Amino acid sequence: MGCQEFKIIKLETASVVGHTEAVYMNSPKERKIRTLPRGLVGTKSTGQVQIKGDLFNCLLDSGSQVTTIPYSFYNTYLRDHEIKPINNLLEIEGANGQTVPYLGYVEINMTFPPELFGLPVEVDTLALVVPDNKPTQHLILIGTNTLDVAYSKHFGIYPDGSFQPTVSGYIAVYKILQHRYAQSSNDLTATVTLQSSQPQIITAGQTTVVEGCLAARLWQEEKHVLLEHPSSYALPGGLMVKTCLIDLPQHRPCHLPVVVSNESDHEIHIPARAVIAEISTFQSVISQEQTDQNSTQSTELLQPSQPQYNFGDSPLSPEWKQRIIQKLNSIPEDGLVLAFV
Repeated sequence: MGCQEFKIIKLETASVVGHTEAVYMNSPKERKIRTLPRGLVGTKSTGQVQIKGDLFNCLLDSGSQVTTIPYSFYNTYLRDHEIKPINNLLEIEGANGQTVPYLGYVEINMTFPPELFGLPVEVDTLALVVPDNKPTQHLILIGTNTLDVAYSKHFGIYPDGSFQPTVSGYIAVYKILQHRYAQSSNDLTATVTLQSSQPQIITAGQTTVVEGCLAARLWQEEKHVLLEHPSSYALPGGLMVKTCLIDLPQHRPCHLPVVVSNESDHEIHIPARAVIAEISTFQSVISQEQTDQNSTQSTELLQPSQPQYNFGDSPLSPEWKQRIIQKLNSIPEDGLVLAFV
């Protein structure tokens, strides 16, 4: 057999300015250049966000659930903010026991520009501190844990959708946030946030009542709603919310009691203004006695009925007839063959 010819495949780096591309070169004879289809990878969206009175160019990432800041940025601008252990907020475990790239989290205040929401929107949020990839580039990534809250505040001022951003970098982010908000509103649930402007500390094993705040203007005619553990937001690991029915005040915003329990072996910090519960409507309430009664009736219906035996003119005494019936009932149906002569 002769020697086989092998094609030479070479990937060369390509410049990246607002988009991503790769150049594929086949054999040296053909030299065909193929690029990714136009529009397959969109441009990144950045915005001038105010933090501690200064404007910073931040990446607005609607595909990320967390907000992150590099340690170099923290070390330069936020050293007066305490880096808190991430275990107080989340329970994170790296794959195969690897360490996670988070140094902790800080509580910061951000103000979004009017070009994005029609007016300056101020949000208290949490940001994870991450190691630097490039020490010279202080890139802040703002995820949906912050963007969703900012949009909900904007919607409270422009509920008719009269404002639309005109800056191209903001339009895509705004449309995604608009869709997320509409989708969450259709779920017919509303979030309850911590009323306190200070973090709440729940000691290990403690069950207590914290004051929540409801701002959504849903269910103006409802008098009672169901309050339960939030399904769309992650609470600190080990923190549980007791499900209960509560009276719903008609005015908004209103304060609601939320019973929380720390089932971990360490204290838990609930950040200020964090989502702690959600409420929804219910169809009916069934008492415990009615539930037990229905369960008993269902059990009785499931019990097989006893067959009836006719002894006719048999001279057997009633005692013997009863003993025979008991014996027959103890025999499985598939093994019962009986004939009376």
